[in-house]
Amino acid sequence: KPVIGHEGRGTAISISSESRYIVSISADRTVRFWRFPHGTPIGEPLHLDTEGGNILESFAFSNSGRLVAAGSRRGLVHVWDLASRNTHAQSFVVHNLDTVFKISFSPDDRFIVTASPYRFGIWESQAPFAGHEVPQLAVKASSMTFSQDSRLLFFGSGSNICAWDWELVIGGGNSVTFPWNRNEGVGALAISPDNGYIAYDSRNGSVCIWDSRNGTHTCKLSRQQVPSNTSVLCVRFSTDNRCIVAVSRDGFVCKWDIQTEAAETALLQCGDKITSAALSSDLKYVITGKEDGSISV
Repeated sequence: KPVIGHEGRGTAISISSESRYIVSISADRTVRFWRFPHGTPIGEPLHLDTEGGNILESFAFSNSGRLVAAGSRRGLVHVWDLASRNTHAQSFVVHNLDTVFKISFSPDDRFIVTASPYRFGIWESQAPFAGHEVPQLAVKASSMTFSQDSRLLFFGSGSNICAWDWELVIGGGNSVTFPWNRNEGVGALAISPDNGYIAYDSRNGSVCIWDSRNGTHTCKLSRQQVPSNTSVLCVRFSTDNRCIVAVSRDGFVCKWDIQTEAAETALLQCGDKITSAALSSDLKYVITGKEDGSISV
């Protein structure tokens, strides 16, 4: 059953690493916490005292679950320390006021990584949030995720997937990137638990799997009974590397057996106009945010 959590469109939703909380952010500039998996709200919404039009676009939990960060359309990053129970965010400006489309914490939570149109940046996760942009990565990221061993940061850009050597970048050296041209769009992105495979939405009605070590194509998984122009909001591997689940914008959930490529498709009973989605680590739960500000589990 959908629960109204915001007055504006839901822009992003996420589950904490320990699977205790759900967090949703909205175009009404609020952040809400929910209990997982029941979807009951925790406290009142956190409101951002920002100028009109500074809509939140991206969100990330720290790996410890202590910090949360949200990026906005006007280049602001807002950080909350949940352990201190402080409801007021600390904020800093990045990327010359460009929209922060993607945001992530480093594996050790020391840094926040931000991606705006043709700009990447690394910032300390604690005030005064010192940091810098990475000039050699002048690309537009559509997706971003760390490898399970924390060594590489993968991101999709246009028709490419690149790998960013994390240790080299934070050490001040030149990053090592491996651009793999896919000849198709790269949407939602996921790395397998063993770091061996990359799965991504090709934006043409299928999810593709590639070997992350050498960039060779493994298989292309078609979404049965789903319109080919439907974009995928999230994709995730199972912990045993045996299957992949993807959630599309029109409410379809597809599950594939990687070895046999057999597919199962189901339609969520939450209506249309899904704007954000997340999958639990055991793939048993799908959390969605909608245009009307509601969430469903």
